[in-house]
Amino acid sequence: MKIRKKTALILTVLFVFVVVLAGCTQNQLAIFNAYMKMQDVTSMQQHMTMSLQMSGTGFDQADQEQIDSVAEMLNNAKLDVVLKMNCNEEKTIAKLQADCNVIASGLSINMPFWVDEDFSGKTPKLIEVFKIPQIAAAYLPPGYAGKPYMVINPFDAKNTDLKNMDVTNLIKLQSDLQKKSTDFLNSYVQRFNPNIDVVSESANDGLGSQKYTIKLNDAQLKEFIRYGINNFAKDKEASNFLNEYFTIIAQYSELSGSSSEFGSIDEEFLTEFNSVMDQLNDVSILGDKGIELTYTISSEGYITHENGSINLELDMSALNKLMNDTVGGEEIQSDVTGILNLTFNYDTDITNINLPVDIQMPELNSSNSFSYLDLIPKTDVEVVNSTYKVLPGDTLATIALNHYGSYKYSSKIYEANRDIIEKNNNRLYAGMVLTLPPEGLLPDIVAGEKQRIYTVKAGDTLAKIAQLEYGDASLYMKIYAANKNILSSPDLIYEGQKILIP
Repeated sequence: MKIRKKTALILTVLFVFVVVLAGCTQNQLAIFNAYMKMQDVTSMQQHMTMSLQMSGTGFDQADQEQIDSVAEMLNNAKLDVVLKMNCNEEKTIAKLQADCNVIASGLSINMPFWVDEDFSGKTPKLIEVFKIPQIAAAYLPPGYAGKPYMVINPFDAKNTDLKNMDVTNLIKLQSDLQKKSTDFLNSYVQRFNPNIDVVSESANDGLGSQKYTIKLNDAQLKEFIRYGINNFAKDKEASNFLNEYFTIIAQYSELSGSSSEFGSIDEEFLTEFNSVMDQLNDVSILGDKGIELTYTISSEGYITHENGSINLELDMSALNKLMNDTVGGEEIQSDVTGILNLTFNYDTDITNINLPVDIQMPELNSSNSFSYLDLIPKTDVEVVNSTYKVLPGDTLATIALNHYGSYKYSSKIYEANRDIIEKNNNRLYAGMVLTLPPEGLLPDIVAGEKQRIYTVKAGDTLAKIAQLEYGDASLYMKIYAANKNILSSPDLIYEGQKILIP
């Protein structure tokens, strides 16, 4: 059974809307109404902290060592963000300031950024300013040293990608989608009543605030997802809304396929989805702690505090089998074993709602700032190969990883080469020529002077590779900086992945 792109896309959109809704009991509506009211806020300040606890058991030695290494770093890390926001009622003019601090491995990394946007007139303005952390400043190219601010201006004259953008239509698109979404949600919530208990109690803050708590275990979460998708799919107004939503998107973008193709909800979709959910019943997602979410709502109806804990317990062997049964294609790792436990915690205070919030944009000049576009290599033509000759030991997973930067493209490569792969009993052989879909395809990795290409081995980390190559593990960011186009994080590399060693 294969979840095709249409059903996968519909599932994603449906789930986004479902998780916003709490239902139509009194306590559930209180959370929903507060969420909707927060959409009209024109100024506020947030203080958010996030942490992640990770552990793994039962993996093979190489994987276990890598998981233990990542866990050691993550379990002592914390993200602390203070965010300030001001905007007009139409949401066309806004300023934002965020002070982000990452505390990890005994280091405190400060990463403030600012956003200044104005889409109220014919000439759009969007300026994003990032203060470069000291740990990253050392890896800037010569000529940028001592310039603490990096500026991203998508409407810069040098940015040819946006020179033909119709900003007026973009603003209208955003406005239309927001209005249609708001109108639909306010109507649909009256017909949405999942079997979820929401406990209400006084917040005891002397201000008349109420605290609402939602708890879900593994079975309850799966039942909530099943109910939500089926309820949405069988609701006539929801079907009409989904089709209108994709029609608006299709009118502005180059979305392949008709709006009806992506927005249709039929029995085939539900049969496929419910079959996946049936199989998921035997696969654990949540650990013993499950999900616990708490919202504090003021007497004026605004959310003033949120905190929550989400405990995932993933049986990798069972998940691997489920993915191969539902998505199809070559197994990424047929012998994967182990239980991965992840607990995500967050806590957010929201203050100064609709009150004056002071935002100080940094004063920029040529001596203290540079444009992000200046860091992009200038090339007249970028040649991207569209075919690939399979090498011994290749899998669809490693090909996807090295040519798109992500395993998720495995299924796209499989679909583009289904005939030739199926003729070989769903196996790859050395010398087989595969077609690589152009969307998302990265340029081939080419080693320059004093560079070489390294293939990641089981148990490798960038620190271990830096120790091997340079004799100094602390130089791992040098390797990361040379591979930012394919690495999403210095902590995530995969066996079989090819990286540049500068």
